[in-house]
Amino acid sequence: MSLKDKVRALFEPEEDTGEEIVDYDKESQEDQQKFLAMAEGIANDLLADLNGDDEVYVVPEAILVSEYDVGEVDLNQLVDDEKLVSHTEVNVVQHENLDEIVEHLADAQIIGDIPEEVEF
Repeated sequence: MSLKDKVRALFEPEEDTGEEIVDYDKESQEDQQKFLAMAEGIANDLLADLNGDDEVYVVPEAILVSEYDVGEVDLNQLVDDEKLVSHTEVNVVQHENLDEIVEHLADAQIIGDIPEEVEF
């Protein structure tokens, strides 16, 4: 509750909202008996399941391990410069002037609130 609400509560008359205030500390004896009986039943069921002799043995699945080639290899086979290709320069286009880039947007339609170009 904010300070504003506290000050407003001082000057406004109290309204009866009709909500029933329930005090959970004062539970009836009957409700406590039902709760304890239910809790005891659950505890007995769990202990019976844990102590039961009808255990089901589950056979663990075999883990397949792939076989690796642990043979000897020559260092030159691992580092073969002829097979290494650099792909950093593939599909790079060099533009000499910006007119080529802007041409494909010349006939583009402006969609939006402002049909004209805005300059700042």
